[in-house]
Amino acid sequence: ETGLTGAAQLNAAALGLSGKTLLNLDTEEWGELYVGCAGGGETSLTLDLTRQSIGTSSNDSTTTYVELRVEGLLGGHSGINIHEGRANAVLLCAAVVQAILAADATRAALVSITGGDKHNAIPREARAVLSVPLNQRDAVNSIVQMCFQNAKAEYGLLEKNLNMKLVDYGKEEDQASPDPLQADSARRLVSLLLALPHGPLKFSHAMPDLVETSNNVA
Repeated sequence: ETGLTGAAQLNAAALGLSGKTLLNLDTEEWGELYVGCAGGGETSLTLDLTRQSIGTSSNDSTTTYVELRVEGLLGGHSGINIHEGRANAVLLCAAVVQAILAADATRAALVSITGGDKHNAIPREARAVLSVPLNQRDAVNSIVQMCFQNAKAEYGLLEKNLNMKLVDYGKEEDQASPDPLQADSARRLVSLLLALPHGPLKFSHAMPDLVETSNNVA
């Protein structure tokens, strides 16, 4: 499928074929055929980031590490469901992290953000690890819950199983505490994620509701 290598390697002469057009019958619905084709490109972005060396150990008593979890989304195929307005877990997670970092009083710092393991699948879950002063954990959790309510108001009718929660980060006992990103690097990272286009970019003028061009952040 990828690259249409099967069609490219087909020896029409050996099969006694003389036509110049191939019909793609590989549909997901019996009795239907496609009147077009789809192709995609994959772009990987690299961003230079700097971490702050805080020198904390696993028994540090003033800082805790928490994990933000965004999960329960529908996900779906980026070539089939991209026009349905389904939520993207990576972008939701980035938006929550941005809100946490914008609240200077929390003094939270971003360690990592992960999600989207397949380029053609709309991410249905994402994670972010943050360093938070112990006395600010409740404040960070309040921001998470506020963002959760906002997301439910936006996607609740569609994403019925959407969930956001803050949990303790489960690192190994003998594992050193991870160094968080410097504040500027963290802001640049989440700003980049939220600036990337996601969803349909162009619809067909010939066929209603047919997506011609779209982008999937994964």
